[in-house]
Amino acid sequence: MTVLVVIARLLLAGVFVVSAVAKFRDRPGARTAVEQFGVPRALVGLVAAALPIVELVCAVLLLTADPGATLGAVGSALLLIAFTIAITVNLRRGRRFSCHCFGQVSGGEIGWPTVARNLVLLSLAGVSLLDAGFAGSVPSVLAQETADERGLWVLVGILAVLVSGLVLALQTLMGRYGSVLLRLEALEQVAGTAPPKEAPSFVLPDLDGLEVALDDVLDAGKPVLLVFLSATCHLCDELLPELAAWQADPDHPASVVVLSNGSVSDNRAKLDGADVRLALQKDFEVADAYGVTGTPTSVVVGVDGRIAAAPAGGVDGVRGQHELLVVVASGHDPVLHQVGPRPVAPNDPLPDLELLTEAGTSLSLNELSNNETVLVFWRTSCGFCAAIAEQVSALEAFANVALISGSPLEEVRAGGLISPVFTEQGAALSRALSIPGTPAAVRIANGRIASEVAVGGPATLELVAESRWGASARV
Repeated sequence: MTVLVVIARLLLAGVFVVSAVAKFRDRPGARTAVEQFGVPRALVGLVAAALPIVELVCAVLLLTADPGATLGAVGSALLLIAFTIAITVNLRRGRRFSCHCFGQVSGGEIGWPTVARNLVLLSLAGVSLLDAGFAGSVPSVLAQETADERGLWVLVGILAVLVSGLVLALQTLMGRYGSVLLRLEALEQVAGTAPPKEAPSFVLPDLDGLEVALDDVLDAGKPVLLVFLSATCHLCDELLPELAAWQADPDHPASVVVLSNGSVSDNRAKLDGADVRLALQKDFEVADAYGVTGTPTSVVVGVDGRIAAAPAGGVDGVRGQHELLVVVASGHDPVLHQVGPRPVAPNDPLPDLELLTEAGTSLSLNELSNNETVLVFWRTSCGFCAAIAEQVSALEAFANVALISGSPLEEVRAGGLISPVFTEQGAALSRALSIPGTPAAVRIANGRIASEVAVGGPATLELVAESRWGASARV
């Protein structure tokens, strides 16, 4: 039994060391994760800084003799129980985000597999307590074994750590590869190179417990506009009045089905009186089936029960699909009618908008463009932003960067960024430039747009890096 306990302590200590070191190397991501788990804002900085230290202390204690070994096992168990409860509560509320449990090594969102992993680790903590009160240090226990036995157990421990790391890496790779496949499939649907896919069927309850079935909705002989929302999605609020109007219109060219997740009470609070009929997923099972990875997102299902339009994300994406349905129903060729505003392009004039500076004063966008500037759209709660924060910080000294962010200034600075921060009024600039989310960037100069809009971490970094030698002065 002693050797089994030692192996459990070694594995658990190894996991906590990897976790702590990863958090130290990915501090912005760790801080963002702590905030997303629901820790009060005033305590986010303290918890984010203390968590990897506590993990290291537990790891060291697990390798010592009692009472240290028992304290380390109990501390590890308490940490794992706290993590598991926090993850479970967020999953029950329909919230998914990257936990940054192992820094940038693990890029997947929390899910029930995360809970299962924690339960396995919790079982290791339980095994570590089997010798409670009599546990010797790991080196002393191994010293009592023969040379061959010590070599064997060390080899077993190393192999176990390597297998755990391989499983973690494979899980991350498959998660990202799966996301790429979903995006590729969506592009093929748009380009018309893939055959129409049969829409996954579903039967879900609404807020009153009445069933909403896709097959029943299709019986009306109209295409179906599926709109995916979430009880925690703030952008979705803007769509609620329009969704209510679309559902209430008997002459609407499509049947509008709204799907959400989370509890009934959370979704009633979300609606805040808006007359929208919601169908509730248990988790994300319908969204996953349709390749939907965020909210708000819409998908069009044709009268033949096949997907007629791939997922369109964002408020403007949902409105665009709705407008496309209206155009098609009017008998016009949608190819000949532009739906939504034309995307901005280099040499377009800048919109006549003003931004708020850190001091609370107004500054026109045209004035900001007098020096060639890269506008970087940023949110501290965005995991993709956190993943590139260190690289952006390294480029700030060489490029003229202006951060467009509604996040608290102290949180932006805590991430190591030093560029001036500006606040847009009512997301007017994001809409004018068709910014779909964060991170994103665009270069402006002399009252005009000077680059394509870069979307996502790699594209944002590339645009900032391209601009680093062209900056003539700081903003």
